[in-house]
Parts: sequence; C-alpha cells; structure tokens
Amino acid sequence: MNTLSRRERERLQRRRDIIDTAEELFDKKGYAGTTIDEVARRTELSKGTIYLYFKSKDELFLAVCALGITGFRAELEASIRRKRGLENKIKAMYLSYIDYFLKVPHIFRALQDTYTERLRSNISGESIDIINWTIAETLFLGSLFVQQGIEGGLFRKDVDPYAFSVMSWRMATGLIELAVLADPGIVDAGSIRMMFEKSIDLLVDGLKVKARGKAKGGQKTRTQPARH
Repeated sequence: MNTLSRRERERLQRRRDIIDTAEELFDKKGYAGTTIDEVARRTELSKGTIYLYFKSKDELFLAVCALGITGFRAELEASIRRKRGLENKIKAMYLSYIDYFLKVPHIFRALQDTYTERLRSNISGESIDIINWTIAETLFLGSLFVQQGIEGGLFRKDVDPYAFSVMSWRMATGLIELAVLADPGIVDAGSIRMMFEKSIDLLVDGLKVKARGKAKGGQKTRTQPARH
C-alpha cells in the first residue's frame, strides 16, 4: 500500500491550513477585503510560499468554494441513498442542501459571492466556469429524478426537469440567506425551519399529475352536461 512521505503530508497540511485561514477571512471581510498578505501573516508563512500553493487570490477563493461543494456532495449522496421513492429523494436533495450550508455559513457566503457582478469581474472566467460546472452537476442529478417521475407518469409532462432543479435551488438559497442573518427581522428561527419543509412540499406537489374526475372536497366532477 502506498503511503505519503512526511514531506508530502506536511505539504498537504500546509495547503489545508492556507485554505482554512482564507475561508475565515473571506467570511469576515469578503473577497475584496481579503489579501494574500493577511493570509500569509495568519498562517505564519511568507507571501511567496502562499503563491507556491495558489497562483492568485482568485485561485485561493476557488479552492475555498470547491471545498464546500465537495463536502456537500458527499452528504447529499449519503442522504439520497437512505431514501426510497422519487419524491423522498428530491426532498432529501433540497433539505440536504439547506442543512449542510447552515452548518457552514461561511462557505455558503463565499459561494454566494461568486454570483455578484462585482466579484465576477475580479475572478477569472475559468474559475467561474469550474464553480458553475460543479453546481450544474448537482442540479442535473436532481433533474434526473424529476425526469424519471415524468416517464413513470407520476409528474406532469409539461415540467422542465432542469428548470425545476434550478428554481428549487434558488428558493432554498433565499431561505438560507434569511436563516444566516443575525437578525432577519422578517421571520423567527422556528418559522424558517417550517418554511424549509413546506417549501419543498409545495414544489413537489406542483410536479404531480392531478387526479382526474375529482374536485375540491373529494367530489367527482361531471364530465357530461346534466340532462333536463
């Protein structure tokens, strides 16, 4: 079995220390307010050493975002495996996204920063493409469950599976943004948790094929005009 040498272990640990320090600074100061100089001071490394691991602040920022997405994917896949049925798998994806990023709000904020025009103008197109591709992979996974439901007659045929995944993701993101505020002012913490669960119920209910021949209250509708 291959084992890492002491030098390789030290290099990996140093890289992780740099990422962890940068993660804290990006959370507290944002992208623009964080400098490589400060990362170097906090890690007690030279600025030149930081650049041996990361060519630019853009690349370091991307490493912080990628670390968060990797952790989320691992939890997501485990959550999906524990569920049976398409509805439960879709709900598991949605709630796993919320639960994971509530545990690591600093990573959530870092990822959200990549969707602001101000920050995008300071990050290379290649870095943005990597982040977009990683998120799109997860959204595509969710769309596959919706497509299976459409093919099985459970979900409506007029639904765009990928569009559903994108809308679900953005709804979850909006609720997380409220939850991570120190004082949201609009809703209390208990209500936010209820909104997490109700929102995905509403989304999935909107996918379903409605039973024909029934109206409100369980009464059958008339399919032929009444005879007089």
